[in-house]
Amino acid sequence: MALIHQGTRDTLQAIDIADINDNDTAIIYFQSRSRTFTFDNASTEAEKIVRPGPFYLRPHDYSTAGVWVETIGNDYDVFNAGQLIGSKLTSSNWGLSLGSEFDLDAGTIKLGGSAIPEFSVTAAGILTATGATIAGTITATAGAIGGWEIGADTLEASSGEVGLSSAVTGWDDIRIWAGHATPSSAPFKVTESGALTASSGAIGGFTLGATTLTATDLILDSGNQRIKLGSGNDLIALDADDATYRLTIGHATYASAPFRVTKAGVLTAIGATISGSLTSGALTATGGTIGGFTINSTAGLYAGSGATRVQMKPGVGIWTGATAQTDAKNYLDVDGSGWLADGNISWTAAGLLTQTLADGGSITLDAGADITLEGDDAIGDKGIIQFGDDVRMGAIDSTPFFDYYVRRRPGFYECILIRCWHCCDY
Repeated sequence: MALIHQGTRDTLQAIDIADINDNDTAIIYFQSRSRTFTFDNASTEAEKIVRPGPFYLRPHDYSTAGVWVETIGNDYDVFNAGQLIGSKLTSSNWGLSLGSEFDLDAGTIKLGGSAIPEFSVTAAGILTATGATIAGTITATAGAIGGWEIGADTLEASSGEVGLSSAVTGWDDIRIWAGHATPSSAPFKVTESGALTASSGAIGGFTLGATTLTATDLILDSGNQRIKLGSGNDLIALDADDATYRLTIGHATYASAPFRVTKAGVLTAIGATISGSLTSGALTATGGTIGGFTINSTAGLYAGSGATRVQMKPGVGIWTGATAQTDAKNYLDVDGSGWLADGNISWTAAGLLTQTLADGGSITLDAGADITLEGDDAIGDKGIIQFGDDVRMGAIDSTPFFDYYVRRRPGFYECILIRCWHCCDY
C-alpha cells in the first residue's frame, strides 16, 4: 500500500488503472474537506459522490472492476502542510482559464488558470498581477513596472529618454526629464529646486518654443532678445539685439515706425503732448507744438496769424504782426537788418539807422559818419541839425546863422571856430 496521489477528484480519476495497485491510497480535497481513498481492484461499486458515505470514484478507464473507496474517518476539514505529500495543490476547477495552483516543488503560484493567470509568482520571484492594493512599503532596486525600469535611484523608460531620479549629488539635481537619455541634455527637465526647462508646450495660455514664449499677438523671444506685441504694422517692439533701435511703435519695419527710439537714445515721434517739465540736452523736432508754437521743419516756429502772428524761420529771421514776412510790423533779418513800427524805424546790416517822421522827415544815424535830422518835426521849419566832422545847426533860408566847427585830432578834440550870422533876425 502506498500513497500515490494528492490532488482533486478530477486528477485522481485521471490516473490509469494500470498505474494503480490494490490498496494504494490517495488524498483529495473534495466538498470542503480532505478525504482519503483506498483503491479496491475487485470493487464494482457505482460512482457515488453524495452523502451519506462512503464516496466511490471510478477511474476514467474503468471497465469491469477497480474503484476508489473513501476511508471513513480519515478526512480532515482542510489541508495543512503535514497532509501534503505530492508537489501541487490545485483547485477542483483547475484548467487553462480557471482555477488555482500552488506548485510546491517548482515554487510557483498561479491564480486564474494555467494559460494566462491573472495573478502569478514565478520561482524567480517575479509577480504578475492585473491589479494590486498594497498598504505596506514596496522596496525595489531593480526590475520593471508598467514598462518602467527600476534602478537603484531611478525609474525610467527602457530607452532612458524619460525618467525620474532620486539621486543626490550635492548640486541642483534633475528630478524629472524627458526627450534625451542624458538628463542634463533633455529638452524637458525639472530640478530639485523647481527650475523648469522646456522647449515646447503650453503654460498659462502661452505656447513654449525652444527660445520663445508666444500667445495671440505676443512674442517673448529670448533667442533674439526681443518682445513684440501686436501684428502687422499695429506693433510694439522692444529689441535689445537690433543694430539701431531699441523701441518702436506703429510699423513692422523699425526705421519706418512713427515712434522709435535708437540705442543712442534718439527719439523720433510724429507728435507728443507733455504736461510736465521737459529737460533735454539736445532736442530735434520737425512737427508738433511747444509752448503754444507750431513746429514745422520748413516754416520754423510760429503762433497766431495776421496781426497776432509771431514767427521765427531758419535762414530768414524773426517777425511779428503779419503771416507773411514781407508784411510784418516788426522784423529782424538773419543778416542783422530789420525794421520796427511798420517800417518807420529801420536799419541796415551796416548799421545805418533811419526813423521816418510823421511829416515825411527823417532822422538818420550813420555809424562812424554823420547824424542827420531833417524836417519840421526835427528842428522847426525846414531846419537842419547835422553832426559830423563839423557840427552845423540851423538855417531858415539855407544860410547858416550859427556854425560850430570842431576839428578832431587823435587823442583829443579842439574847438577851432564859432561863427554867428544874421543875429539880428532873433
